[in-house]
Amino acid sequence: MNNLSILIKTNIINEFKLNTLKKADGREKQKIMGMVFSIVIIAGLLIFYVTSLSLSLVDILKQINQMEMLLIFGFGLSTLTTIVTSLYKTSSYLFQAKDLDLLTSLPIKESTILASKILMLIGTNYLFSSVCMIIPAVVYFFNSDVSIAYFPYLILLFLALPLLPIVASSIIFLFIGQISSKIKYKNLVLIIGSVILLLLYTLFMSRLNSISAEMLKNSVSISETIRKIYPPTYYFVDALKTGSIISFLAFISISIIPFFMFITLFAKRFKNINSKMRESYKSKSYEFKSQKISRPSKALLKKEFKRYSSSFIYFLNSSVGLLFLIVGTILILLFGADKMAELLKMNIDFNLIKIQLLGVFFFIMVMNCTTYCSISFEGKNLWILKSSPIDEKEIFWSKILMNFLLNAPLSILCLILVSIKLDFEVQFIIVSICLLTTFSMFVALMGLLTNLLYPNLDWKNEVAVVKRSASMIVTMLASLIYIVVLGGIYILMGISFLNMYIVLASVLTLILDFMIWRIISTKGVKIFKSL
Repeated sequence: MNNLSILIKTNIINEFKLNTLKKADGREKQKIMGMVFSIVIIAGLLIFYVTSLSLSLVDILKQINQMEMLLIFGFGLSTLTTIVTSLYKTSSYLFQAKDLDLLTSLPIKESTILASKILMLIGTNYLFSSVCMIIPAVVYFFNSDVSIAYFPYLILLFLALPLLPIVASSIIFLFIGQISSKIKYKNLVLIIGSVILLLLYTLFMSRLNSISAEMLKNSVSISETIRKIYPPTYYFVDALKTGSIISFLAFISISIIPFFMFITLFAKRFKNINSKMRESYKSKSYEFKSQKISRPSKALLKKEFKRYSSSFIYFLNSSVGLLFLIVGTILILLFGADKMAELLKMNIDFNLIKIQLLGVFFFIMVMNCTTYCSISFEGKNLWILKSSPIDEKEIFWSKILMNFLLNAPLSILCLILVSIKLDFEVQFIIVSICLLTTFSMFVALMGLLTNLLYPNLDWKNEVAVVKRSASMIVTMLASLIYIVVLGGIYILMGISFLNMYIVLASVLTLILDFMIWRIISTKGVKIFKSL
């Protein structure tokens, strides 16, 4: 077995914890089954959305004889999703993986190490691309006359589809990273660049239906100009539509040649680039001053914020929702809720705007949870905390408080500003602040509890902790189910006394907060000591 296959096998084993499955007891197997079930639910929802969107376009596309637009939609959605997800993962796979120092010290070619990392990156992107591309392609197959080579072409084209977007996202991150390494606040550059791309991606997704309608109106002109705008799309669609071997080879060449060129050129400076990317800002003049002493609780909180701000993936994943909240609040203050809804093509029921507004704040709080991975982020350094003369409850509170301080103050401020703009009564603002406060604590506590139950201390890259952990899935599902239950009871029962209902929901959430904290402060402490 050559070095590349060994590295890929090792990466897969470490990524999915396959070794731990063999030694899993009954409790661990239940956790694994729960995680699998949660993943299936999320994947099912995504498949349902893409399938519904594809089927809704079939009748219209048949009438105007432009069924290939389905392939264009699938290609565009898959490409954009690959670029965005790769920006999240590129840093941990190529530049900040914990095992890079170990691997580069071994008698293995740097090109082989790079190839193994990129192949893992490609493999994870296939999961997203398969939903975005395969479903529209299958719908197209059942509603069009295609050649016998359709599915063989589709498989090969699909395998090559993520290569060019991954190269593009890697170059973008490399460029941003090189600049940020020379700046004192390096993460700020990375975050601003990534957030701009995410904002554009979110705006595109929110306007997907309207963009689809506009494209249908101008389908003839789009078909004529798509080759000039982005040739790979034309070759991809033409190969599937007509079975053209020339278009097929053209797309494969456009995808594979830049990919291998990137690996070859990047591999030659792989080690040097990683060294520079890990450099921090160096002050020309440094003066040693007396050390400050803080209380354990304050020192722990400072440590949490320092760890939070030092990780690009951690910071971006848990703060991007707040940035969207700020942008949304500014838009409402400038243009009003109706204009904002029209801009983003969102359906806002102004009879239920208060409950919808609270739902948005709750959803953002769930997306911005930091505690679901705060224990896992300690990694192999967890023993330092465990061996320190600090009470476990203080450690827990530092992680809970950091999440609370990130979410609650800004959310409450935005709620007040939006409520004043929309002329909501003072009573609604007061009771809503109480509910936001208790729910923010609920999310923080739930995240910490699930991370204690589903820790991942032996991670190789930060993406595995931040984006693919069992605790993340369980926290999101539990919190979202609670939101749906609260909103569903209000809407289905036709409750008219909203303010009183919010007070009751706040009391219920507060009770749940105390219950979860009781579990954390008893069983959670025992679990923490055993980690």
